[in-house]
Amino acid sequence: MFERLTLHIGHNKTGTTSLQETLRLSAPHLAAHGVFYWDGAGNHKAIARHFGGEDGAEGFAAFMAAARRSNARHALVSAETLVRLDDEAAARLVAAMGEIAATVDVLLYVRHPVGFASSAAQQAVRAGVSLRRLTANPPLVPFAELIPRWRRAVGARPGTAGGASDNVMVRPFERAALAGGDVVTDALTVLGFADAVAGLTRVEANTGLSALAVHLIDAALTDRERRAGLSQATMGAYGGIGGPAYVLPAEALERVRTLSAPHLAFLAQQCGIHLTEPAAVPTPPPALSPEELTSLGRVLLSAVQNQHRAATARPAPGLVARARRLAKSLRARG
Repeated sequence: MFERLTLHIGHNKTGTTSLQETLRLSAPHLAAHGVFYWDGAGNHKAIARHFGGEDGAEGFAAFMAAARRSNARHALVSAETLVRLDDEAAARLVAAMGEIAATVDVLLYVRHPVGFASSAAQQAVRAGVSLRRLTANPPLVPFAELIPRWRRAVGARPGTAGGASDNVMVRPFERAALAGGDVVTDALTVLGFADAVAGLTRVEANTGLSALAVHLIDAALTDRERRAGLSQATMGAYGGIGGPAYVLPAEALERVRTLSAPHLAFLAQQCGIHLTEPAAVPTPPPALSPEELTSLGRVLLSAVQNQHRAATARPAPGLVARARRLAKSLRARG
């Protein structure tokens, strides 16, 4: 049994993918330092799906089997989709983790809502959500609901006085506040494994999209494509389009400020965290007409899709069979 298991619940757009891929590739190195990180997947979202009522049973079972084989003192689970669990699901997850760990706690990074909203909007556009919808309902993380939910789920650390926040570690996602200036170093330092930082296999992943890329995707997608969704591989190609990062319109940012005010107050009062609002200059309208933007977007999307299909195409089964027979015949002749 682990002495301690930490649930890193995100939230998204706080370096989660880079952290997860670094931990996955560094799993043997971490194990040598007493930390178990299941490398069956970088992102442990199968665990979140399982407790959220979706199909994640197989992944969860694989994790539990690997966890029970580990001799490490500390286990770390990471999935930003854990923030979507309701009270009942969070409690069930913590109870299940209690079967393999003496103590279960939570690690959460919080980003200023203004910076988060535009970064999350970039990700949402890549998933098919329209800019019109994102402007009307910008992304927001409800800290004043999320943190109490996990405090209730994990309770207070034994021996602490009264406060139930001791088992929920909340860290500001701001470079100046992070140990070493990055989330990977900070997470391991906070968990007491700073000595494991040296020797990690570092990964930088899931970087943001430029304003031009966001507008091209938004203009190119049909309603049907938005509903069906596009593959991560297809959308990933747009990361190569340079230029300033996309920032939501002024009216959307003002809505974020209004809606996030009570959540920022909660962080200040309950966690002692005062997030700094980043400078955010709304992206100006593209210097192309709607017709030009749509046609260019469709051409680029078609090219990306064709390139992806060509890269992943497999020979027809008949061709494979004939190739095998020919190889066998040549070997026999030799």
